[in-house]
Amino acid sequence: MNKSILLALLALLALGLVVAPGCKTNYPVLEPTAAITLPNASIDAIHDRIVSVIKSTHWSIINDEPGALTIRLSRGNGPRSVTAKIAYTATNYTITLVDAVEMDYDPEAKTISRKYNQWIRNLDLRISRAL
Repeated sequence: MNKSILLALLALLALGLVVAPGCKTNYPVLEPTAAITLPNASIDAIHDRIVSVIKSTHWSIINDEPGALTIRLSRGNGPRSVTAKIAYTATNYTITLVDAVEMDYDPEAKTISRKYNQWIRNLDLRISRAL
């Protein structure tokens, strides 16, 4: 193989290795909605179960109002955090993103770091099991 071609291929490979780790792929913001299957459950019972789930995780409740809980998760040593809202009725609940710090959140494109979606997926799974 010609040396100049080999050098060009090596340069492209090196460039790819340098650029690739810095590239960040954002994912659509996950906003799960699920049906509540507790038979004859009151709104207070649903509230209490959701609160119980949140208290068993690293999330913290920052606002508790009728039909909605605002929660926050802070990770790492820096300001990296997410704030979400869980709106609930007697028949379903929805988890929506309120704010994100240091999570590559793009509100216009509605994209965010994959970590947020993992955290929300885990929280949603726990809540759906409790309800």
